[in-house]
Amino acid sequence: MKGHSYQITLPLLAEADAEARRFGHEYLGPEHLLLAVATQAQAASRSFFDRHGITVNLLRESIGEILGPTSSTATAGDPLRLTLRSHVALAHAIGAASRRGDSALSYTPDELLGGLLTDEVATRSIIEAVLIRAGITPAEARAELLA
Repeated sequence: MKGHSYQITLPLLAEADAEARRFGHEYLGPEHLLLAVATQAQAASRSFFDRHGITVNLLRESIGEILGPTSSTATAGDPLRLTLRSHVALAHAIGAASRRGDSALSYTPDELLGGLLTDEVATRSIIEAVLIRAGITPAEARAELLA
């Protein structure tokens, strides 16, 4: 998988990095970002996860079943590669923070969840498969978050 490496500067990225490493992955994908959002959910994202009975453990289990076992050759200090879909989700979250007027562009879990549910990120992806297992499509989830 191609991608850029990143420096951990935000709590959500640090959490996503820990999740990716827990799975033994050498990349940081949207599924890891989703786990980070679920772990640090606030307001709309917390309400969304609670309404659908989506817990961090349920997400980990679903992701593990979908991806199967993996083994990493990355060492603990090596940065993981950030996938293209992760870049897109983060760009959406940063855009939302900018529109909110945050000069530091610090996005919230709610804003990152919105980015993860976009068509560019969620369509035909692990995110879509995990949500469908929970009984909701990404489009339905997007509409629910916007309401």
